[in-house]
Amino acid sequence: MQANTFDVIERRKRITFFKLGKLWVFKQFFDNKELFNALLDYYNKDQYRFEFKSIGARNNALKLLERSGFDYDLVEHLKGYLVQLPKSAKYAQILKNSVAFKETANERIFLMKDLAAVEEAVGLGIIQNTRAKILISLGLYLNRGVFVSTNEQFLCMVSDGKLTILLPESEAGNVVRLTEMPMQAAMPPEAQEISIKKHEGKAIMVSGRYGGGWIYSTEMVDLAGPILSALVHKVFGK
Repeated sequence: MQANTFDVIERRKRITFFKLGKLWVFKQFFDNKELFNALLDYYNKDQYRFEFKSIGARNNALKLLERSGFDYDLVEHLKGYLVQLPKSAKYAQILKNSVAFKETANERIFLMKDLAAVEEAVGLGIIQNTRAKILISLGLYLNRGVFVSTNEQFLCMVSDGKLTILLPESEAGNVVRLTEMPMQAAMPPEAQEISIKKHEGKAIMVSGRYGGGWIYSTEMVDLAGPILSALVHKVFGK
C-alpha cells in the first residue's frame, strides 16, 4: 500500500500596516535585499519603519509584498496594539518591536508592530502592574490618535449618575462632566453637556480637554460592555 503524501505549504509571513494621522506605517526586517531596496524610498531610518503618505504608494507596496510572499493587515484602530510601561521600567526590547512610542510625565506608551509583539512584551514580565495588563488586553487604555492628537484621553467609570476618572493617574478619582463645548467658548459648558445616563455602570474612554470639573470638546472613543466594565470596576475599585 502506497504511503500517503502531503504537500507542505509554506506559511506566509504577515505584516501589519497602521494608520497614524495621514501616514500608513509598518516595521519589518527583510532578509530579501532586493525587496528592501524596492521599498527603500519609503524607509524612515530615524524611526526604523516604512512610511507611506498616500493610498496609492501604500497599495503599490502591498502588491509588492504579496508577490514576495507576505500577507498583510490594515489597522486604523490601534487598541490592542498598545503597551504602557512606567518610566522606571526597562524598555529596550519593547522599543525594538514598536512602530511608534510616546512619553508622558509618568509612563511610556508603545505601539507594537503586530499582535505577536504585544504578546511577547507581556511575556517578558516587564509589565508588572495588574491594571496595565488588563487594560492592554481590553484595548481600553488608549486608542487611535494617541500619537497624533493634542487632546488628552481619559478612562472613566459611570456609577450612580456620576462620571469618575480612572486614568490618567494624575486625575484619578476626579468627578467630571462632559461637554461638546470647546474650552474657550463664550457660552457655559452646560449648553452642550453630554448625558451619561445610558452608560450607567460602564467604563468609557473619552478624549477632550480637562479643566474645572469638565472635559471640553468631548469625543467618545470607546465603550466597554458589561463584562469588560466589571473587570475595570474590579481592578480600580470604582
